[in-house]
Amino acid sequence: MKATLLGDTSIPSVGVTVSSLTAALGSDDIEVVSAHETCKGGDFLFALSYPKVIPEETRCLYDYCFVLHGSSLPEGRGWSPITWQMLDGETVFTMSLIHMSEPVDSGEIVAQRKFEIKQNLLFDEVSAVIGHVQADLIGASLRMTPEQLMGAKQKGTPSYFGRRSPHDSEIDPHKPLSKQWDKLRLSDPTRYPSFFSLLGHKYLLKVERYNED
Repeated sequence: MKATLLGDTSIPSVGVTVSSLTAALGSDDIEVVSAHETCKGGDFLFALSYPKVIPEETRCLYDYCFVLHGSSLPEGRGWSPITWQMLDGETVFTMSLIHMSEPVDSGEIVAQRKFEIKQNLLFDEVSAVIGHVQADLIGASLRMTPEQLMGAKQKGTPSYFGRRSPHDSEIDPHKPLSKQWDKLRLSDPTRYPSFFSLLGHKYLLKVERYNED
């Protein structure tokens, strides 16, 4: 069994998934690549927060090609589904393991996991929860039979989330932080840090958990 994990390990959730699976399965069975052009082929390909459409010539190198997507499909196709749902006040989420397909996020559902993200967790802590759920789903799929790996077609009317931009991390300095807490805690402090504009200048905001011990 040879599994390829396709994703940028500098993204915390991807890094957690890769570390967890490598520890559980061993580095000999897990290959990690950051670009689909470098995929060499194998039994399984798993895409983790990968921003590009993976072409058929890459998918043909593998027996099975899957995507991890953070919504109860077909609702919530598109970009950053967990972040968008958290900004809407959700605390319980679904991670879906689906076949790669075109159009994107329309593939058969192989497995799903329900999980909770508490409202006091910060970006890295949220990423760790997501990363472990992804690792659990991938590990489960590697133990499935060919019949189970076929999955089931999505049912229902699709909905779509748009792509997030750096502007989505902007904080309004004239509103209470309590009213902008989800936006503040979910901003990636490295790639898309929170910021606010005041008196003609922009300022970065960073939130860390304060331990009094």
